[in-house]
Amino acid sequence: LFRHPLPLQQLVQIIVDTKYLEDATIYLYEFISNITGSELVTTQTAGSMFQSARDDAEKQICDNLEKKVDEFLDLENYDWLLVEPTGQASSFVTDMLSYLSGVLTSLEQLPER
Repeated sequence: LFRHPLPLQQLVQIIVDTKYLEDATIYLYEFISNITGSELVTTQTAGSMFQSARDDAEKQICDNLEKKVDEFLDLENYDWLLVEPTGQASSFVTDMLSYLSGVLTSLEQLPER
């Protein structure tokens, strides 16, 4: 649906906005039906269009997150099997956890399914 990758915040905003639009669609169709006096049956079409946009945005978030974690892991030749801990956290692991924490904070804005 989207032609090029979008930043995380834009994807989150798309998901939030399309949820509001989908929820409002039924009222819009009801309003149009009352004005025109005809019964509209296309509510499902608009709802599925918004759902499709949300699904695509969610897929992009997952793909981007997976790619970023892979990039993090490729950057550092980190020994995941340390026999003895050094007593302090690796800056590499700390940076990765900080990034993931920020992403999860952004995702808290998402509406429930």
